[in-house]
Amino acid sequence: MKKWAMIVDSSYNIEENEYDNVYVLPLVISVATKESQKDYFDNIDINNQQLCQFLNNGADVKTSQPIPGKFLELTEKLSKEYENVYCFPITQTLSGTYNTWKNMVSEFNNVRVYDQRMVGAISKWMIKDLINQKDNLTDQYINKYLENTLNTRAGAVIVPDITQLKKGGRVSNFKSIFIKLLGLKLIITLDKNGLLFKDKAGKLESAVDTNLVELDKILSYSTKKIKRALLLYNDCKNEKFNINEMIKLTENKFPNIKFEKTVLPAVITAHLGPNYFAVAFDVE
Repeated sequence: MKKWAMIVDSSYNIEENEYDNVYVLPLVISVATKESQKDYFDNIDINNQQLCQFLNNGADVKTSQPIPGKFLELTEKLSKEYENVYCFPITQTLSGTYNTWKNMVSEFNNVRVYDQRMVGAISKWMIKDLINQKDNLTDQYINKYLENTLNTRAGAVIVPDITQLKKGGRVSNFKSIFIKLLGLKLIITLDKNGLLFKDKAGKLESAVDTNLVELDKILSYSTKKIKRALLLYNDCKNEKFNINEMIKLTENKFPNIKFEKTVLPAVITAHLGPNYFAVAFDVE
């Protein structure tokens, strides 16, 4: 038997076969237009750009966890081929996938499920780190790793258009009217406590500064060494939201840091909307 396998879902932005022994199950994105309603497998049937086209055309978009039967089928297969199977669903602060997987693996002695509290490329950092420890990878090691990183990595997001957040019930009608009337941009943080609405800002430069202040409150990155840095953004031709200006403003504040650049997974874009800008750090 091989030593270990990992199962992740599509919130990691990891392609199938991108890493040896890492298996990807897609979350489901439901798109309802005036003509039809259809379910898509995230990152298989639909990508970020296609999803943004639906959103910009007024489609109603919802998400759901991977098909439980597919997870059980894969788990049964891998539990016979590997000594240990480690499962990392999208964080339970954003989805019920963790509880579903946790309940479904109770009959397997060599399968474990973990909550790693992040999404997208921030989660991918974890997978890369664990793969680098492939000879020492155990349940004890993973739990210790996750405990150590609870306070060392986080992200902060600027959302200029809260339409999708309102549709998903994450922003109240009163708050959405207030934000729109004043032309504000919502600042959201993602850390060990989940998705939190922290502040609001007007001008782009003010939004960038506020975003970084909120992130510093979580990580105290200004007094620590930044090991890894991410810029996550999606720009679907929204003239009111200058993504490139935000990139420039942020990079200029950290001249000695090389930022990775990517988008959040489509399943997260489904909730934030087609335009956003995020910064994430991993600190010592």
